[in-house]
Amino acid sequence: MVDLRRSVQRSESPAGDQDAEQPRQRERTPTPLPADQVPNAPETEEEDEDGDRREAPPDFAGPAFEVAREALMEGGIVDSDEQAVDHLLARWTEKSQTRVGREGMGARKAGARRGREAKRVRVPSPASSTLSATSLPKKPAPAKAKARTLPPIPRGKPPPEEFLKPVAEFALSRLRDKKYVELFYFTEEGMRLAAGDNTPSQDDALTVANRDATIVLTTAPRPPKGVKGDDMLTWDQVSKARTLLLLHAKNEGWEEEHLEVLAFFFFSIDAHPIRSEPRGNETAVRYQALYRREWHNAMTREEPFDLAVINEAAMLRIQTQLLSEQTMRALQVVRANRDRTWSRS
Repeated sequence: MVDLRRSVQRSESPAGDQDAEQPRQRERTPTPLPADQVPNAPETEEEDEDGDRREAPPDFAGPAFEVAREALMEGGIVDSDEQAVDHLLARWTEKSQTRVGREGMGARKAGARRGREAKRVRVPSPASSTLSATSLPKKPAPAKAKARTLPPIPRGKPPPEEFLKPVAEFALSRLRDKKYVELFYFTEEGMRLAAGDNTPSQDDALTVANRDATIVLTTAPRPPKGVKGDDMLTWDQVSKARTLLLLHAKNEGWEEEHLEVLAFFFFSIDAHPIRSEPRGNETAVRYQALYRREWHNAMTREEPFDLAVINEAAMLRIQTQLLSEQTMRALQVVRANRDRTWSRS
């Protein structure tokens, strides 16, 4: 009798424990924290159709984003002010939706880096180099070169009213590879200098012929002589060349996000108050030359940053350096004049 009661108690106890555990689980449900205690709580929130709280978008049509809208239109990303507002709202919505998964970005990059390192080819040991040549797999026969075919002509389609000004092929090849290229190529002086230098010469071509096909190998485009660095340009050259750079970058398949950052960068420098101060234009030109190149180098190292955010400390340091150089040159002139006067006396 005692064993029968114990078996009945064992069979009934799990259900009873579960019934008793459910009220305790409901009692343990935490209450939501107030908005002032939530980390990075947005200043303005609203409820969606499901009753969830979400961050309200900024007023992209307001005067606070006027420079951003002008930058998008100047860079050729949008055509009107309304399209600029829609573009900024879409970018903001995309970033807010992906904000939750940013914590795992570092882990994914580390895993991808380890995967690339694991696929690297290892150096063969001396023992493996003693294998006979007959044990190696035979190389497949080279495929015949296909003749180039021209696209069909759309009969009745008129030519474009406007097209991009041609620049050096070396600059375009750098843009295709998403690499840094000097603004000098997109100035009037740079386009005149690169005229007629876009095709390789006879010394740069190598022809290989056989019964099946003729192969022409050409070297990569070389930079023309006389190219100036960005720090040697005037502010007028920078402000004119940047528009052509953005248009060519878009034509060469740059991502929309990088075009947007580059356009904001140029407009942020153009509207910076330091340009109204002594040596202000020279300061803006040198800052552009330094940090646009570093932006490309950082992306190569997989350490990108927002180029549109101006480093005020660096801008001030560049201005101080230029003023010091100007003072030293003035002192050298004074000393030269003084020595000339003393030599005459």
